[in-house]
Amino acid sequence: KKIRVVHLSDTHNQHWCISSHMLPAGDLLLHTGDIVGNFESRTNLVEHLQSFLNWTIQVAFPKFDKVVFIGGNHDVILDHEQRGSQRNDVDVQQQTHAACKMLTSFLSTYPKKVVYLENQAYTYRSKFVIYGAPACMCRREMMGLHYLSDGFERTRDERKEIWNMIPLHEVDILMTHVPPLLMNNHEKIKKGERRDTVMQQICQVAGAEEKAGCDLLGRHVYGHILGKSIELKGASNVSIHNEKGRTKSPLLHAFGHFHSGFGVASVVPSEKADGRQNFTGTILSNASQSDLFWIDSYGGAIPLVYDLYK
Repeated sequence: KKIRVVHLSDTHNQHWCISSHMLPAGDLLLHTGDIVGNFESRTNLVEHLQSFLNWTIQVAFPKFDKVVFIGGNHDVILDHEQRGSQRNDVDVQQQTHAACKMLTSFLSTYPKKVVYLENQAYTYRSKFVIYGAPACMCRREMMGLHYLSDGFERTRDERKEIWNMIPLHEVDILMTHVPPLLMNNHEKIKKGERRDTVMQQICQVAGAEEKAGCDLLGRHVYGHILGKSIELKGASNVSIHNEKGRTKSPLLHAFGHFHSGFGVASVVPSEKADGRQNFTGTILSNASQSDLFWIDSYGGAIPLVYDLYK
């Protein structure tokens, strides 16, 4: 069975720049967070969310069987736990309450068209299992800094527990806001350093040089972190196994967060006995649109499109 998946991320309240003719039709539209744009205090984030839901109805619904989305660190009003710097801000608390009420109403009004995932799984057409987890690195823990955009930020211990909830033996499409960090923690990768083409593309998409990804996520989903655990057999043949011998990985890992990493990479190609290449691994998809909008706010949207088979 084949489905067509279109991926967007990090639209930051510029979703209306993505008009219908820019959005390819498909079975599933995935949005991996940072729907709103809270780059300054006292932004009306509820209006941003309402605008996105209106865009979903008018632009996305006619072109897709189902829309699936998760939150990101900017989407603080979707993080009902409110652990960050704005947890005592009355305005943010009121906006969070309003957003929760709005989203609940939206989901109940269009149950056949839209799914919101927060550490949950959803099975599409009784075949493709989608899992969404919005957890992000905690900058308060990492750097001692507080940001307006600290939604879903969780400590290392909390993230480890969250990632362990992912049913990797059955997930076909994994949606996270942050990329996986697929490199050895002890390996220092310098800018401009020459490396294998596969590794270079993976590092670019997942923001390895900038440490934009979560190493715990990379370790849990892909077994070991790139460098020691991945056996490179040339640029187009990579095998991967984790500590427990698990070889299954998602067909597609969709994320965003790292704006300048927009693009596609792949891990875990395998080789058939007859020597022909048979891709049975994971596509890494960073569909961050934010930097593209800065380049051209009227035509910068580039949704990423995939045909998945199972």
